[in-house]
Amino acid sequence: MNIDLFLWFVGLVVTIESAVGKKSNTFNQKNSDNDFGELSNSLDEVVDSLANLFGSDTSCKFRCNDGGKPKPRPGHTPSSNGCGSFGLELDTSTLPAMTKCCDAHDECYDTCNKDKLECDKKFKKCLEKMCTKLEPDLNDDESRGCRATAMLMSSGTQALGCQAYLDSQKTACECKSSSGQDKSKSRKKTEL
Repeated sequence: MNIDLFLWFVGLVVTIESAVGKKSNTFNQKNSDNDFGELSNSLDEVVDSLANLFGSDTSCKFRCNDGGKPKPRPGHTPSSNGCGSFGLELDTSTLPAMTKCCDAHDECYDTCNKDKLECDKKFKKCLEKMCTKLEPDLNDDESRGCRATAMLMSSGTQALGCQAYLDSQKTACECKSSSGQDKSKSRKKTEL
């Protein structure tokens, strides 16, 4: 994974989160400008570009070197770190429900033998549900902004989340050979 591209992506998400935060402080204003709506529409293009760049058919699997099935690591408890990855945490104070979605997603990744695609689908549904619940309190631009942020976060995990998933699986699972040595490997296969 290209870390520079990942950092650019995180910066974009932080910028969007800041815009949502600024707009969320003005929920009761009837005369909001249309800038946020335009930003929301351009995010669709960014997400499509990222999906095209990384491909939507990425297979990310954690496997044991000896071909055996990974087993849950004794004593391991799934954990989460909020919304972020690789030591970078996103400020979700303006959308606290998003943190719950991120935590559930992290815990899914950090549970041995959970499928990455299933974790990502649940994450997407959680974010969409969050926006639906907030919708009555949002104007049209804010609603589109919430959905754009949710889509960007969801697409980001699908396109850039493989290494985070593999790292979590390596922590959550073990692959013991007959000699008792941990024999795990991770595999990322990109189909173009």
